[in-house]
Amino acid sequence: MDPRSIRSAPPANAIATANPALATTGTLDTAAALLVVQAGFGLVSTAGLVVLLVMAGGAPIYLAATAVALLGPILAVTLAVGLTRARRWARRGAVAYEAIVLLHHAVRLFFDREVALGLVVTLSSVVLPLAIGALVLGREARRATAPRRRDASAPAALDPTAGLQVAA
Repeated sequence: MDPRSIRSAPPANAIATANPALATTGTLDTAAALLVVQAGFGLVSTAGLVVLLVMAGGAPIYLAATAVALLGPILAVTLAVGLTRARRWARRGAVAYEAIVLLHHAVRLFFDREVALGLVVTLSSVVLPLAIGALVLGREARRATAPRRRDASAPAALDPTAGLQVAA
């Protein structure tokens, strides 16, 4: 193989300079990864609930609790996918989701101090929501999900109203 035929990889910032929107998604990608970790904690918790369901003989209340427990991880993964695509709804949804998780932990801490102060519970209910909230509310994340301005030099073919005339 001829060494001159091998092309070198583009510089690390070439993608970022080609599309400025991609340059600012680093914090959103990190927040999405943390949301997936949080969803993993939720799935492990749901698996424990399923074991309890089997041991209790399939009480209907545990079926309802299992369905509700699955909503959290499903929502977290959905928000993570939206964050990787830099969607505004996902950013707002992540803030609301993490606020609910923090509120839930505060209520749980008020009623059951011993269980609510465990390492895994504190990590999944306090540390991860605060980290995700800080990443999603940051300036870089706001810039990545901001609506794009329309460029005046854009080709007329992209303008759906180009060439239309109002009939008199």
